[in-house]
Amino acid sequence: MGLKVNEQFKDLGDYYAILAKRKKYFIIPFVGLFILTTIIAVWWPPTYESSSTILIETQQIPEDFVHPTVTGFADERIQSLTQQILSRSRLWEIVQQFKLYPESQEKLTREEILEKMRDDIIGNYQRRGRQPIPRLQKADASARK
Repeated sequence: MGLKVNEQFKDLGDYYAILAKRKKYFIIPFVGLFILTTIIAVWWPPTYESSSTILIETQQIPEDFVHPTVTGFADERIQSLTQQILSRSRLWEIVQQFKLYPESQEKLTREEILEKMRDDIIGNYQRRGRQPIPRLQKADASARK
């Protein structure tokens, strides 16, 4: 199985000539794919997802040596953390810092925007199949509407 006489070795210039001859077969799909991804990126709603894990362990050192600084059950501590995270001041800082809900800021009050944000956070949490975050109680339930 030797080389045939009319077969030649191809160098880089030959491959460039082949590419130049068939450039439309490379350019058209590339441009089409570029346009498609640009359209999808522009129309896709801005989304961000974050998750965290909180590990709560019992005290390993006997209480005779070190008195615990944290008292209460894990559920109570998680509820306290949830209330701190979902507080009005923290949520409003996040809304302002990242310019969230720009279309709603013209139409809704600050409290309605914060309630929408809380619902978005809690809704995402519930969709993942976890236990719901305890909702913060509002002083005036009629303010929701």
